[in-house]
Amino acid sequence: MEINDLTPAESRLWRAFASGTDVDFRATNPPAPGSSATDPSAGADPSGADSDDPARGDTWGPERTVRASVLRSLLLDGPREDGRVAALSLAGARVTGRLDVQYATVDHPVRLRHCHFDEAPRFYGARLRELNLSESVLPGLISHAVRVEGVLRLTRARFSGTVRLAGAEVTGSLYLESTRIEAPDTEGPVLQLNQAVLGADLWAPGLRTAGEVRLTGARVAGTVNLNDAVLDRPGGTAVHAETLATEADVLLRRADVRGRLELRGARIPGRLDLSHARLANAGNTALRASSCVIGELWLREGPAVQGALNLRRAQVDVLFLQPEVVPAWVQLNDLTYTSLIPHEPAERRLPMLEKGDS
Repeated sequence: MEINDLTPAESRLWRAFASGTDVDFRATNPPAPGSSATDPSAGADPSGADSDDPARGDTWGPERTVRASVLRSLLLDGPREDGRVAALSLAGARVTGRLDVQYATVDHPVRLRHCHFDEAPRFYGARLRELNLSESVLPGLISHAVRVEGVLRLTRARFSGTVRLAGAEVTGSLYLESTRIEAPDTEGPVLQLNQAVLGADLWAPGLRTAGEVRLTGARVAGTVNLNDAVLDRPGGTAVHAETLATEADVLLRRADVRGRLELRGARIPGRLDLSHARLANAGNTALRASSCVIGELWLREGPAVQGALNLRRAQVDVLFLQPEVVPAWVQLNDLTYTSLIPHEPAERRLPMLEKGDS
């Protein structure tokens, strides 16, 4: 791509790429030294901070619009500056067209924060150094089998379509703190992480999803953190994590799970922590942790589970189970545990055995 074909906003980004300089088009971002507040590429906007919400990005004008084809050209064959690390670091932009780098090898960090995407980016099968789409608004993300040599950040991003990361390999952590994913026209899972391999944590406290989260067969070298998450799929499976394997904990403290929490065959050597959680799938199974191997299972300090509790054939070292949380139907065939806490009189525990097929 020739620089003569670029708009003023794109030219600013093109020049900054070679040295890895940040470009921020947000109205609340002060103009760069020596630039004029009326310079359309300087990022000044008298309309104020409200105009910086990426959800309103379809109203942003040419002074903060960048074509996806320009981003692709930079990532695949952008200019370099001797002695500097080239990087795509852009904030507060509207990205028009589809950013498609399928199967490409990208040696530069990709940081597209606080941006509005008209179309879902495609990173299918790509090899990346770093990918950061934090606080952006996107109609989806297509990144099956992507490999990220570092971290993948989707913190506080908002998706109106499916996030596809099945088979992804991330050598560091995947960050989904306070991310929102809603895909009303999607029948399948809205967040696909099946068979994904993470070299550190799945860090997603406050995640909100309307639809199924699929973690089947995923491997996480650290912790799965879903504290304070709202996982909403009433009448269906909210979290499908059969044979999930972690090397630490799975945390769902204060989580609100509306639908089945499916963990059959999972391997969790640390703690499965459901303290203060709300599990609701009335008339069906709320928690299925059959055939699991778990270091500690904590089900405590929350409302009674609405729906069946299935712990058949599970192996648990420490079972922290408060009688008040136990639902009206339990399935405990061949459950084995080393320690049951808190210590309760037999008359407090026996009713649990009468609630289902023990």
